[in-house]
Amino acid sequence: MRRAGITKIDIQWDSSAEQWDVISSQILNLSSINGGWVLCFGTVSPWGSPLFSEELYFDDTEDWNNVNYRYHQGQQLLASYLGSYPNPYDYGFIVEMEDSDTNNPDLIRHYTMGRYSHENAQVMPDNKTVYLSDDGYDTVLYKFVADAPDDLSKGTLYAAKLIQDSTTDSSTTGFDVEWIELASSSNAEILNWIDDYDGITTDDYIQGENSYITDNEINDWAEGRLNQDLNNDGIIGYSLDDRVAFLETRKAAAAIGATNEWNKMEGVVFNQNAPEYVYMAMSNIDRAMTDGQGDIDVSDNFCGIVYRMTMVDEWDINRIEPVIIGGPYTSSAQYECNNNNLAGPDNILVLNDGSILVGEDTRKHEYNTVWLWREYIEPVIEVDEQIQLKSMSVINQPQDLSSSWTYNLQSEVSDLAIDTSYTALIVAKNASTEEWSGMWWWNDIQSDSVQYQQSIALERGCYIIEGSLYEKNDLNSNSADAIVLDQFQQELIVGSGTCDDGIYTEVVENIDENSTVSDGDEDTSVPGFGVVLCFISVLLATLRKEAIDS
Repeated sequence: MRRAGITKIDIQWDSSAEQWDVISSQILNLSSINGGWVLCFGTVSPWGSPLFSEELYFDDTEDWNNVNYRYHQGQQLLASYLGSYPNPYDYGFIVEMEDSDTNNPDLIRHYTMGRYSHENAQVMPDNKTVYLSDDGYDTVLYKFVADAPDDLSKGTLYAAKLIQDSTTDSSTTGFDVEWIELASSSNAEILNWIDDYDGITTDDYIQGENSYITDNEINDWAEGRLNQDLNNDGIIGYSLDDRVAFLETRKAAAAIGATNEWNKMEGVVFNQNAPEYVYMAMSNIDRAMTDGQGDIDVSDNFCGIVYRMTMVDEWDINRIEPVIIGGPYTSSAQYECNNNNLAGPDNILVLNDGSILVGEDTRKHEYNTVWLWREYIEPVIEVDEQIQLKSMSVINQPQDLSSSWTYNLQSEVSDLAIDTSYTALIVAKNASTEEWSGMWWWNDIQSDSVQYQQSIALERGCYIIEGSLYEKNDLNSNSADAIVLDQFQQELIVGSGTCDDGIYTEVVENIDENSTVSDGDEDTSVPGFGVVLCFISVLLATLRKEAIDS
């Protein structure tokens, strides 16, 4: 027997010394529950009762009374403690301690949550839903839902069925979760079934036979549960009760389709002050998780992974994803897992701010370590990107009415985001028709206070000079709907005339001081300004492509 014990320690905070002082301690008497078997990780229920987990490393119940079995010494020690040969179905459950603040607390073994290698039980804030981890090889994730809050003595047990993502990299691959109902029962009913196996001893053992629940009984129960002929013998079996689900829980779950491929499942924890996720540790990713078969088929990670689980409909887990990745692993090293990262995650704790404490249990580091993990969140840096027209000066103003005027345009950007590339588009639009008369690209802008200078030539007329700033990737990938981060507009009169509602009027001297020539008249329109928008659109697309290719 891997004998178990519980020590109750009363502590008190000493504010002056800033330390916890031990007031008293006592080893509890477990005879009321026929002793305990490997009490592992413990949690406290929302109503204040400690919950202890019996980590039953005994997968083959048929060998419980086999004197030649390699673990038989444990049964002999337990028989010495009890005064009679032990019943295997008395062990492997969650034990609740009521009245824990007294010197004689009550211990209750909850058979309703199944018999397997319990690592710990996590009760959710509805005080009914409990998640349970199974520490061993080829194991299952379980959920229990009590019939009533604060009472774990009656309810329904479920097992998880996983649907893996299409990937296999264990550091990124997640799983959708479905829950398969095993059965509903109560402590009292299950205890009656357990009593059926009292009095069986080593004298009853026969090689090749089973003194306890047989695989055939498990198959019959599963066939009746699913209404299917699972062993192809032409008969759909049945069972008179659901004892299989609670006494051979792992085998029962696998028989009706739950995923039984987890390897070394450790703590499963939650904190209602950080209620977004439930966390679960897996100390080693190998064996059935990496064998290319079944529901789980991912790459090895011999240093372990902590998984994060999301919930829907309040406390119903529907998704499992890796979040803290152990390793890297070097098989030739004395301590195979890198000291700067996790190895063999075991007990875990969610702090009130959502941070995770992860305790190691490994030989792959020289020393076991407790890690504090916080999810890195990319800081949001407020930026207010700006583009400005700094100046526009004329550098050539010919007297010939048909010649273009030339300007030197200077613009500047500021308040840009770090590690981001931008593109600016500067256009000259006819003020009356808004047709584009010129377009200039300013590419690969990456830092503040950069200035852009461009000589532009325009025929006489009324214009709006417009500059627009974009993120480069946004504009390249989606030019039609790219977001304009900032924009400037500047009216410009090219020539010595005037503009009225966007119509250019040239002043004609030495003819009649009251005479004017309107740029809106047919005979005086400036060549090249009546370019249709579709042509400009084609030009824009062509120039943008050339800018991107360059």
